[in-house]
Amino acid sequence: MSRGLFIVLEGIDSCGKSTQIQLLKKKLSSLNYPVFATREPSNGPIGRLIRREYLSGKRKDTGGIINKLCEIDRIDHLINEQDGISKNLKQGKHVICDRYILSTIAYSLYNNKNILSDEKKFNDSVMNIVNRFIDNQGIKPDVIFRLKITPEEAINRINSRGKNISIYEDNIAKSRKIDKCYDRAIDVLLKNKLFSIVTINGEDKKDIVLDDIWQHISSLLISK
Repeated sequence: MSRGLFIVLEGIDSCGKSTQIQLLKKKLSSLNYPVFATREPSNGPIGRLIRREYLSGKRKDTGGIINKLCEIDRIDHLINEQDGISKNLKQGKHVICDRYILSTIAYSLYNNKNILSDEKKFNDSVMNIVNRFIDNQGIKPDVIFRLKITPEEAINRINSRGKNISIYEDNIAKSRKIDKCYDRAIDVLLKNKLFSIVTINGEDKKDIVLDDIWQHISSLLISK
């Protein structure tokens, strides 16, 4: 049995990741490909804690608690015996993940003025996060899709959906900083040839976005 593809969708909040993951899952399933959709923070016990207590704003993140919890959550997400990413890939399932290493970088660094103002410090910080990811048995995705939308469009979508918002969604200044961190992180990762990253225009109609994603995935399926 061949290993499944590991596909990751990334981007600022409300860029359309959840929609595209559901569309992609449906398309793969319709072609009789086994597929497993997941997300980070995960649906495991640590991931649920992060969402319920910290991303909701119920508990304040002092001392980088979210980053530390997310790192532990990823280890469990990768290797747990119930529904871990590694297990699903070995079973030949194509795994689609909502957020992964790129989000770790962007959300860890977006509010650190000392790092953001110094290119070398930023580059070193990106590499440090990647090295920790490798040390923690991180699995390299076959492809990472970054759905690119403007922070203004993101806020419009957030305001229109009428649901609870996370601590990262409550103002456009945060969205702008996080979006810039994505841009800079991608530049570093591509320059060092660390990951396969494809930027997709997330402001197109959802069917067009799916077609753009599928062009890349279909070529990976053919090459397997």
